[in-house]
Amino acid sequence: MESSHSNDAAARFPAEAGRPRLLDELGARVRRLGLSLRTGEAYAGWVRRFVLTSRKRHPREMGG
Repeated sequence: MESSHSNDAAARFPAEAGRPRLLDELGARVRRLGLSLRTGEAYAGWVRRFVLTSRKRHPREMGG
């Protein structure tokens, strides 16, 4: 069964339909920089909390 989550994101952000998701980008950058797994998990937690406190808006919508 396919998740409708990716379809929802494509509907909300048509220009970003082919781009990696925010936390996927973060994970890739953490690995590229050679940071520890635990550091990546901490960063992901911070990003999740930031997005939730920003009414679930993507940082790019806020000028980031």
